[in-house]
Amino acid sequence: MEQNRETAIETKLFTRYRIRDLVFIALASAAMLVTCAIMPLFASIQLFGVNFLAVSLQIACFQAIILGRVRKVGASFISMTLLGLFHLAFSVWMCPVCIVAGLLGEAFGALVFRGYSKWYSVGITAALMPILTAGGSIGITFAVSGQEALQSLFLQGTAFWIPLAVSLGIVGLAVLGSSLGTWTIFKLRAKGVIMDGE
Repeated sequence: MEQNRETAIETKLFTRYRIRDLVFIALASAAMLVTCAIMPLFASIQLFGVNFLAVSLQIACFQAIILGRVRKVGASFISMTLLGLFHLAFSVWMCPVCIVAGLLGEAFGALVFRGYSKWYSVGITAALMPILTAGGSIGITFAVSGQEALQSLFLQGTAFWIPLAVSLGIVGLAVLGSSLGTWTIFKLRAKGVIMDGE
């Protein structure tokens, strides 16, 4: 039965959403937003990418849970769009960054894995979401501010080890978060707590 389900997912890339799918995405996204509410507290710290260290694990974890539960292309994009709309309250330019990150991550998952029937397709795609979001945000910051960004983020002279350390931290937390989320949702599925076709 499980094999037939996975075969159906693999052969039919785009499947119709049910109301319960959208409700789950909305609830999981709301939980993700609550855990990411600490990000504004770090926004005042003028250090390269430090605010993304505070949320990379949560974003990746909940994206993995959403993709692992719904297993439909577009689920993570919907969630990342909701995250972007949340950012409108305090950082308008983060809205398109989150939306584009969700779009690129979903495109990768769809083109490379042809869906989310396998645990590694869920984990890798989920890990990409905070990494793409952080990369887009940092890229825009330097594109707009240039030299001022270097000065305000203390990235001059010998301080270039800072972006390397923070970047590795973001990637590491994203991988850890996606691993936790993927393990949790597939463990629940294996135990029968979450049933296919629900």
